[in-house]
Amino acid sequence: MLLLLLACKTPVGSLDCTATASDTMTLGVSVDWTTDADATSYVEFGTDDHYPFSTPTVTGADVHLDLIGLPEDTDVHWRAVSTLPDGSTSECTGVTRNGALPDGMPELSVNIDKAGQDAAKFLIGAMFEGAGGTGAQVRLVAVNRAGDIVWYFLGDEDATGLDLHYARDGSGLFYNVYPGQMGGDNATIHKISLMGEELGEWSTPTAHHMFTELPDGTLAWQGIDVRSYTDPDSGETSDWVGDTIVETTKDGVNTTVLTTWDILTAHSNERSDGVSIYGGTDWTHGNNLRYLDDTDEYLLSLGHADDILFIDRETAAVNTIYGLDGLPASPQFDYQHDVNLLPDGNLLMFMTEPDTSGAVEYEVTDSGLERSEEHTFELQSQFRISYAVFCLKKK
Repeated sequence: MLLLLLACKTPVGSLDCTATASDTMTLGVSVDWTTDADATSYVEFGTDDHYPFSTPTVTGADVHLDLIGLPEDTDVHWRAVSTLPDGSTSECTGVTRNGALPDGMPELSVNIDKAGQDAAKFLIGAMFEGAGGTGAQVRLVAVNRAGDIVWYFLGDEDATGLDLHYARDGSGLFYNVYPGQMGGDNATIHKISLMGEELGEWSTPTAHHMFTELPDGTLAWQGIDVRSYTDPDSGETSDWVGDTIVETTKDGVNTTVLTTWDILTAHSNERSDGVSIYGGTDWTHGNNLRYLDDTDEYLLSLGHADDILFIDRETAAVNTIYGLDGLPASPQFDYQHDVNLLPDGNLLMFMTEPDTSGAVEYEVTDSGLERSEEHTFELQSQFRISYAVFCLKKK
C-alpha cells in the first residue's frame, strides 16, 4: 500500500491527514485523519481545486473516507473538513495520484442523444466476454458519461457476474457470481465496499441473471424452474425451463415467492424454440428483476417470452403484463434486458447485442406500450454489458 503524507494548508485549523492510493482498487484514494473529539467530517475532491464531488458526511473522531469517481492515472485534488461540536472547523488539502486500469479492461465509446436526459453521472455494470462462465472473470465497472471507467473490481476467475447494485443504506455494493453456467447450485450474491473489501456472501442456488434489494435488506433473485411439458400440438413431452422469484433474508434463508408456471400459460415461441439452456427448452428466460417501492411490486422481464410483468409482492398476483401474453408493445420487444420504470411511468430497456447495448424507451398508453425514444444511450465495447445506475453525491 502506497502512503503519501501530505502537507496541509490551514485557513481555520489544521488536520493531520494521510492519503492512500489503493493498490488493489487503483482508481480509489482513501483519506484518513483523527480529530480531538467527535466531529462532522467530509472530503471534497476533483481533478482541480474546484472540488466538484463530495463524499458522504460522517460523524466520529477517527475518519476514513474513500474518493471514487475519477478516471485512471489522475491527480486527485482533495480537501478534508471536520467541524467539532463547538463549531470550530479544521481542514487539510492535498493532491494524490490514483493508479491505472489493469490489463484486459475494455476501451469504451459512448453516444448520448440527449445530454441532459439523466441526472446520474455514472453507470455501473458487470462486463463479460463471450457467453461468460468458465474462462471468464467477474468484472465490475463504473463508467462516466464520457465513457471513462472510473471504478472497477475484478472478482472470481472462471465465473461471471451479471448484476451490480449500490446498497440501499450506502454501505457498499452487491454483485452476483455464477461459476460455470448460470442456474447452478453454487451461485452466490456478494457484498463489497467501494474499495473492494468483502462484506458478505449469500447462497442463491439455481439463480441466474439479475437480482434486487428490498427496503428491509432482503435480496430477491431469479431462479430456474425445470418441469416436464407436453406440447399440445405435437404431443411430445420434454423438459422446459421457467423462472422463479426467490427471496433471501439477511440471515440467508431462501423462500420461493412465485414461479412463471403458475402465472403464465406455457407455449412455444420463436425465440425459445430449439434453445436448450439450464437442462431444457428455455421457455421464459427471465433476465431482469426490480422491486418497485411505491407499489410494492416486482418488475420481471422475460426475454424469450417477450413479456414484462408487474407482480404484487404480497399476493404474487400479476397486476399487468406487457408483451406477447398481455397488453401489446409497439413494436414488440426484441430480446429486452434491464427494464427500468422511469419517474414519468415510461419503460426504458436495453436491447442487448454482442457488441452494442442500445437503450429504448416505451411510453405507457391505455392500450399498451408505444416506443417513444430509440438509442437514447448507446455504448460500444467488445464486452457484453448490463447496467444499473450509480450515483455519487454532486455538490
